[in-house]
Amino acid sequence: MRVVENDDGGYVNLVWTKKSFYRSGDIHQCSQVNSLVRGRVRLLRWNIETGEDVVSYHSAWETVVIEAHVPHLFYFETDTLMTEAWRDDATGKQCFFESWHFAPYRKYVTEALRGAPLDEIDNSTTASQVEEAEQKGNILEDDGD
Repeated sequence: MRVVENDDGGYVNLVWTKKSFYRSGDIHQCSQVNSLVRGRVRLLRWNIETGEDVVSYHSAWETVVIEAHVPHLFYFETDTLMTEAWRDDATGKQCFFESWHFAPYRKYVTEALRGAPLDEIDNSTTASQVEEAEQKGNILEDDGD
């Protein structure tokens, strides 16, 4: 990842990710805006009301906005280059980056980094498990991954 800044403090992250990797598995206080320059991704977003994953697919030249407080996970179907930044929807201005890991999604990132076969990662999650994770503190502060 590379951060590109301008003189007034605005910035955008340039994120290059190889095929078959995961990123994110977290929650942000502001909306996340990603523009895909090259590649194709599968995006999972947690629907808090239904307790179900919402899956969407995106490719080059699309811009994706992930609303504030929505857990999300990217899976990269091809080598991909995208930008990412965060926006405060109330003011329309850039937001300071802050995130918390969402344990039911973050496990994909963690297990993939450990080399676990992806088909062995349990992806069953329920709304009650999310509530339980919050109560147990399994939604964690970002550690910079």
